[in-house]
Amino acid sequence: MSELWAAPESSAPQPTRGADIVLGSAAEVAALDGERAAPQVPLELEPHSILEIIDGSFTIMRSQPGKVLALICLAVLPVNLFVAYLQRDIFADGGPWAAFERGLNSSGDFGALGGSSPSVTAAAMVLPGMSLVLVSAALSTLVAAWHSGRDYSVREVLGILAKRWWQWPLAWLLVHVLELIGFIMAILPGIFAVFALVFTIPVMAIEGEKPWGAMRRSKTLVSGALGRVATMVFSTIVIVNVINTSLGVVPTLLSSLFGSYGWIVVGVGSMLAAVLSTGATAGTTLLLYFDLRIRREGLDLEMEALEHVSGAKLR
Repeated sequence: MSELWAAPESSAPQPTRGADIVLGSAAEVAALDGERAAPQVPLELEPHSILEIIDGSFTIMRSQPGKVLALICLAVLPVNLFVAYLQRDIFADGGPWAAFERGLNSSGDFGALGGSSPSVTAAAMVLPGMSLVLVSAALSTLVAAWHSGRDYSVREVLGILAKRWWQWPLAWLLVHVLELIGFIMAILPGIFAVFALVFTIPVMAIEGEKPWGAMRRSKTLVSGALGRVATMVFSTIVIVNVINTSLGVVPTLLSSLFGSYGWIVVGVGSMLAAVLSTGATAGTTLLLYFDLRIRREGLDLEMEALEHVSGAKLR
């Protein structure tokens, strides 16, 4: 096995150049060791509890807050501000609470609840999902480098992702198409698809797989660990809802004081919530990916063996 993070059973072609820059060989890591000191990793490569993984996701943001938050904000802030702008018409006639009351008082027509058109509703659903893909890819790239004893600047991480720019939206599309098919067929297949494909982006970023191969690899990792993955997914959903609710209520209440400019207040609140919730979601997914590779493939033992062979400090 020549690639540092390659799956044990992988017979896929060599990763793309973007992934190769991140992963490299053990010899390359040894040569670069000390060139740019990596920060303390959020969690050591060993089995961890669900609570430790959740805490570790926030530790990622604390490790290098300027760099990590910059990567998250670049993906999250424009999207949330744009979605808030698209929903600005809500504030032209009494704000979101008035729109909610109008919806309740209508004759059962909740399609226009909140004053959003179908296109705006679609944008509000799709664009944050794309933000999560980019944040997940960025954090996976960065944290994998930390575990290799290396570090990357914001520009370097963006350059690595840009080399595979078309693969990230394609992965998002393929995953959601399969999930939609599963939900159309029946509820349970859709839920299983959500769990089975949860590691698609970390696999792409760390192992260098293309979208379809990453989806298969994710399914392999989840197989036999469905309960652990489901617990992590539901825990993340609860955390995200708590963050979004706690940081979104006050801006929404205050928005009515600003009239037609209330969308700016709501937009700022949603951006703050999205930065934390997106970072937490991407972080927990990434750390659970490492956890399953340790439990099922002995990744920690493999990295320790590579340390002895190469002389590099692989954490």
